[in-house]
Amino acid sequence: MAPFFEDTTDEIAYDFAITNLALYEVAKWAMPKLISLAESADDQEARPSLIVTNSLLPQYPIPALFSLSLTKAAQRNLVQSLGMEYAGKGINVALVSIGGRVDEAMNTLNPKTIAERIWAIYRRQRGDFRWDTEIMEGI
Repeated sequence: MAPFFEDTTDEIAYDFAITNLALYEVAKWAMPKLISLAESADDQEARPSLIVTNSLLPQYPIPALFSLSLTKAAQRNLVQSLGMEYAGKGINVALVSIGGRVDEAMNTLNPKTIAERIWAIYRRQRGDFRWDTEIMEGI
């Protein structure tokens, strides 16, 4: 956390690189493999998927977390763009936005429940892809 304008452009660039450029490189490596799997596998066998976790900062930015809010918004855009490009090729590209702090004591925002929700996203049938899922406490 930092007051607005106290993040340096180098710090913002670093956050952007970790969040977005790394995802871009992973997607560039994975998409040809996922396309190949989608083209060669029986619909019931394989679920070629790229599932990315995010937060609600793109929708609800926090000024004290400006750098993270900015990079998470760009990440959301990247995942949405990948979904638009590859969903028609049989690849499930999904963004899972976690709406708060993950804690074992929470009813919904605990690791087990989040993992179950992500597993359900992976298990969707081909053609039943929805690119954006929010997981929030009480929902």
